Amino acid sequence: MGKKKNKSTVLPLIQGIAKGVYSKILKKKSPELVSPLRSLSNVKYDAKDGYFELLGKKKKRSLTAATVKSFSAALERAWAQSSALETMGNEARAAALKKIDPQPGKTLLNMMREAAHKEDKKAP
Repeated sequence: MGKKKNKSTVLPLIQGIAKGVYSKILKKKSPELVSPLRSLSNVKYDAKDGYFELLGKKKKRSLTAATVKSFSAALERAWAQSSALETMGNEARAAALKKIDPQPGKTLLNMMREAAHKEDKKAP
């Protein structure tokens, strides 16, 4: 499983990204954001914890005239949600864990027994 991050480690990362963007703008250079690639090729399923884990592939996004509005909106959303990141992560994990069968072996065995029992009733 990947390294767990909490508010005290994530918030400085977000602030560092914002400072980097601001610094590039002041230098009249095109700012960039590097973020995890959002595709199925960049995740693996952690069966123990019941959720997908991001792998290491990254995507670089640059600010251009065509992307300035969405770039700004992405920064605003990230900043607005920064205080809720830990809570959102905990809630997502709890929701994922609710969907996992706590005893998959027992469930499978019961399903097999039910199927066998149905077959026995069909037999002449």
